Amino acid sequence: MEIRLHFSVLLSLLVTYFIFRPTNIADGLLALAWLAGFLISIFLHELGHAFAAKLVHAEVKSIIIWLLGGLTTLNREPEKPIHRLVIYVAGPFMTFLLGLLFLALFFIRQFAWQILRYPSIGGLFFRLQS
Repeated sequence: MEIRLHFSVLLSLLVTYFIFRPTNIADGLLALAWLAGFLISIFLHELGHAFAAKLVHAEVKSIIIWLLGGLTTLNREPEKPIHRLVIYVAGPFMTFLLGLLFLALFFIRQFAWQILRYPSIGGLFFRLQS
């Protein structure tokens, strides 16, 4: 399996600059972190398709990441429609799982911040649990 970045990914640096308009190094690093997260999420989405293809014994030829998304190509399409459906659904399912993960991390962070900010509330919560 070959994994490649399309040359249009270089244009995403310009797009990121025009979206974030960084004025200092910290802002520039934040913009690059957002871009990296975006590209990694595209890659994981495509990896979901590739993993599902492996599960149904279809050979993955390549994964290409480009400015507007990604493309997973197979050497041949599976013959059974249910196998094709599994491959097609796997990418969005991976994206859904990533969304749940980041939502959970957000709530965990918010809860931890409340405990640090108001220790008495955190202590009260833990006392109510026992």
